[in-house]
Amino acid sequence: MSTFKLPATGDALAYAVRGYIDEAYEEVKGQLEWKYLPKGLMAIWTCSPLLKEARKAYAEPVSEIREICHIIVTFPGSTAVDRIRDLLIHGQIVPNAEGQFERAHEMASELFTLTMRYTRVQNLARHIRTAVNSHLKVLGIETTRDRSRSSSLYDSAMPRSNEDEFIQVRINQLRETKLRNETDVDAWADGVNNLLSLTSGGGIMTTEQLERAKRQQGTVSSGAANSYKLRFKQALAATLGIDLSDKNARIEKTSNKSIEGLLQDLENLPTQDEPLNIC
Repeated sequence: MSTFKLPATGDALAYAVRGYIDEAYEEVKGQLEWKYLPKGLMAIWTCSPLLKEARKAYAEPVSEIREICHIIVTFPGSTAVDRIRDLLIHGQIVPNAEGQFERAHEMASELFTLTMRYTRVQNLARHIRTAVNSHLKVLGIETTRDRSRSSSLYDSAMPRSNEDEFIQVRINQLRETKLRNETDVDAWADGVNNLLSLTSGGGIMTTEQLERAKRQQGTVSSGAANSYKLRFKQALAATLGIDLSDKNARIEKTSNKSIEGLLQDLENLPTQDEPLNIC
């Protein structure tokens, strides 16, 4: 992914970070589904004691593992486990006998749990994407999820019309702000996050005009707002090619690891039985 260069307006940077996180999320999903999860699942299948009987009939269930990979990167926890269980039953990997449902569910839970070391990078990418989209929406910038359901609590709390006049002025200011360096970007991100907190109803006002525009207490906690801010800044740093592990970086940090760095770490995960510690 190419890096975005300063100087630029806040509007241009907002569109750039939208492109970055959409591309990064799809890259993570694709790499997990087609590269890392197949190797990890095959290693788990080969050595998990719980799968011993299944291995006798299906030494290398390649097509089923491919389908399980797709399920894991597509569906959340319990839904993924249920779909894996149904796959094991319908594919007769778990024979049709008394207790079939329970055995299949136990196996599905085992497979899902042992792949969590892989999927945590997707969870991070999803969290960052949600944070970015929430900040973009407060600036009036359409996100890739606007055509579907809301992606966060912020989305449901966001006003859709009849904005306070000052809020609209502030949005325009943030979009038109000229950003020349990392310090400008960090301050700009704080400004967008302040506006996000304001329009979601629970923000702290920093000027008399913001005080005037204050709304009723909302559903999003200040802790959640701060977490979203840090993830937003992490995405901005990645968009600009800034290494947050550099002590001279001027953008507030939440993690020294980028999405790309965490994805690269998957290369070091074990694919043999002994290091997996499950045999």
